[in-house]
Amino acid sequence: MRHTPEEYGAYWAGAARMAIGVVLVLLVYHGVEPLTGHREWAAQGLGWVVLALAVFVGSFLVALGLARIIRAAAA
Repeated sequence: MRHTPEEYGAYWAGAARMAIGVVLVLLVYHGVEPLTGHREWAAQGLGWVVLALAVFVGSFLVALGLARIIRAAAA
């Protein structure tokens, strides 16, 4: 199976998107961990909202990366 340089580029771009999505979620998790463990409910709520948004964006990036990898592998 031979791939063109563009197909290899699409594969690695997909892998990079997946890695960025996972790293984003992990960094935000460690960043908001003090907020989620805080005694005040407003700080906890803010921490959970920011974490939920990061998980949403990170999952979206992982899905885009996986789709690109599958499309490159099937081509």
